[in-house]
Amino acid sequence: MSLDLTYADIHALFTFSPIPGILWVGASGGLGRANLNYAVDFPSLALSFVPADSEAVYTGRTFVASFFLRAAWPIFSSLTAGVEAGFRWALFPQLLSGETPMDLNRDGKPDPLDLSGVWLGLSLRVEFPL
Repeated sequence: MSLDLTYADIHALFTFSPIPGILWVGASGGLGRANLNYAVDFPSLALSFVPADSEAVYTGRTFVASFFLRAAWPIFSSLTAGVEAGFRWALFPQLLSGETPMDLNRDGKPDPLDLSGVWLGLSLRVEFPL
């Protein structure tokens, strides 16, 4: 069994810094693309929850958006530590392999792919004057 997912997006990013160099608020919107490579070889059982034997590449595009809040604190003149939290919305209502919609659970309805969620991040920035 194999399930591989690739995702990429291109978006426009807008940021605002109410406290320059310390606090940023940002939002973005654009187009996302997902490819899901699916290959499975199970015993042939007539149960709806057992995946069908198949190999396919499902693809889809959708609108994606995100927003975030980022804070950074200078430790030294050339060293800054930061923290970031945000949310990404990337819901693919259906992925297709040719004209066939993805239906991995075999319920007769196209399966959505939801890559939305919260992210948290830490950063360490080092600046070298040239």
